[in-house]
Amino acid sequence: EAPWLFIPDGGTISLDWVSRTCGNKAGSLDSDYLKSRQPILILLHGLTGGSHESYIRSIARLAAENTTFRVVVFNARSCAHTTLTSPQAYCAAFTADLHAAVVHLRREWPSALLFATGFSLGANILVKYLGEQGAKCLLAGASVHSNPFDLF
Repeated sequence: EAPWLFIPDGGTISLDWVSRTCGNKAGSLDSDYLKSRQPILILLHGLTGGSHESYIRSIARLAAENTTFRVVVFNARSCAHTTLTSPQAYCAAFTADLHAAVVHLRREWPSALLFATGFSLGANILVKYLGEQGAKCLLAGASVHSNPFDLF
């Protein structure tokens, strides 16, 4: 499955999956297993980061090997080799791409619980998203780490 997700305004984000084996080691799984009720953990990177960053790779590996989560990294517009295809860039105040990713994951795996963890600028985006969504939020839980408090 291609990791690209095309947004209605012409933007592009990517979703990089960490696959795992039934023996809890990093590796690949068949599609039937990936379509199960297994919970999904969405990782949001910091400023200019992405799935290539050591802190994202470390937490993704730890979560994939030591929990029951399927782990996916949300790579924002123009980050982690994701081409900027629209005038809208990624920033701390823009949550539409995260919303599109969450809706996409819910549509693809309607029985899976969705969780998210954000780091640095990704933490700010996640907190803003949670506030905007309120009680209608599709995430079952979230955590944020090292988010800056005085951005504006």
